Amino acid sequence: MINIDFEEVFDSLARDLNEGFCVNCGHSSMGVEPDAKENRCDACGGFTLYGAEVLLILMDGEVDF
Repeated sequence: MINIDFEEVFDSLARDLNEGFCVNCGHSSMGVEPDAKENRCDACGGFTLYGAEVLLILMDGEVDF
């Protein structure tokens, strides 16, 4: 499981950065809609890139990736 910092994701959403985070490799990407789910990660190629809004919801539920 990749350790993605809750505060970093929250800050990205609060500042409206349109940043997405890959739950496979931890890479962050700009230009990702907040509600994106299972988009392709440019770094690892997996369909494991999530928008900040969706990721926060999943993190609150303590979902393991």
